[in-house]
Amino acid sequence: MAWFTSARKTSACGLEYLGDGRYRAVRLALENGSAKQILAETVFGPDSGPSAARALGCRPGEHTVFALLGASVLLQWLTLPSVDERQIARMMPHEVRAVSPWPDDELRWCYRIAQRDAVEGYSRVMLVLARASRVNEHLAALHAAGLRPTRIEPSTFSLARLMVPPASRVKERWEGDEPCTALLYVGGKDMELVRFAAGVLQFARAAEREGIPESFLRETRALEHDVDDANYESAVVALEDDAAWARLHDVMPLARRVEDVDLPGLNGLPRLGGPQALCVAAALAPAGLGAMDDLLPPAEQRRIVLGRLFRQAAVTIPAILWFAGVLYGLFAYFLGQERAYIERARTEVRELRSDAGDLQAQSQRLAALRGEFQQVSAPLEIVLELYRRTPQSIALNFLSYDARRNLVIGGEAPSYPALLEYVTALQDSAWFREVGMNYGAQPRSSAGAFVDFKITCRVVPKDEQR
Repeated sequence: MAWFTSARKTSACGLEYLGDGRYRAVRLALENGSAKQILAETVFGPDSGPSAARALGCRPGEHTVFALLGASVLLQWLTLPSVDERQIARMMPHEVRAVSPWPDDELRWCYRIAQRDAVEGYSRVMLVLARASRVNEHLAALHAAGLRPTRIEPSTFSLARLMVPPASRVKERWEGDEPCTALLYVGGKDMELVRFAAGVLQFARAAEREGIPESFLRETRALEHDVDDANYESAVVALEDDAAWARLHDVMPLARRVEDVDLPGLNGLPRLGGPQALCVAAALAPAGLGAMDDLLPPAEQRRIVLGRLFRQAAVTIPAILWFAGVLYGLFAYFLGQERAYIERARTEVRELRSDAGDLQAQSQRLAALRGEFQQVSAPLEIVLELYRRTPQSIALNFLSYDARRNLVIGGEAPSYPALLEYVTALQDSAWFREVGMNYGAQPRSSAGAFVDFKITCRVVPKDEQR
């Protein structure tokens, strides 16, 4: 039964925007939700055409996640007076209208509950806002390259996924006991800082590398204070050049490159290069439409749902047809068995009816014989013996028995051999002696040929038989 416990192997693609119309794409081999191997990687621009999808080897409908960089979205931290997910979901549309700089028809938004405090009864929620026109520009460029994302999520969520082990990542739970506290991403022109405390996401802040706000630098420096090296790590996950590393290392002296840090989310993938990290983390996103897919346009969400349904139908319908064929074969087999059983039952009924008719005919013959013998006061034993010796092919139409025990039997036989066999049967009986036979010509009738006969014999009483 080993196939019940076999690993579930799939593949997925992760995408990120590098700036100036350029994108990076990485295709992963996954096993039970963990990255096992980088299958292909490519960087493409606006003039690449569908060659990017061909270089990756993506299949139609394959899980493809586009990580939208923090500088392209607005991140807003909210504190809501509830820990119930349904109540938070009802609050969010009002919170979005209060903070959004764009009208509803130009808005894409999603959120993630980063922390719950059941004692105080509040939740910290990270709200992500994106402009629909900007999202559509990215989608148009990716579609032109032959790539159709099935999910768009902020890079913050992808980065956070690197901080948790695979079992928690699949459930998209960011709580845990991992010692990592901060993670800094630098890719293209964008920078993003994600901070954890005891495995719980505390805040995420995005900035452009060319114009880093002082508040961003203050928060980055704050991570260096009051920190114990035994339970703290900060990592630069994606670094495009050494000059950027030197600048950031001045701000974060404890920072290390991703190649030197054991990130729980990438334990299954050896020798990961820093520039690939965000794409790899994006490809690890769980499949299926959910809160993080609300950044996709509604039409694209419907297309993904319909495509998933068609692909499932392509697998399910043949399986259903095969199962229906098996059921039909079993039904036909058992129906054939039932019909054969019914036919055997009918045959047995016909045979029983035939036997019953024979018994009835024999009963009528016995009654006729008994009636004849009663007219001449013949004992019942003689009637029974005569009945046993007379075959069904012999038709008796005359009987005579006198006081001197002389018996005369008249009737018709179907042929001479049959008549001789009947006479022989009477001679073999202990009840009859001196059996003689007279017969006439063999006339013909509508029923066929027959032989008239008359047999004479003397009846031996039972007490005289030897």
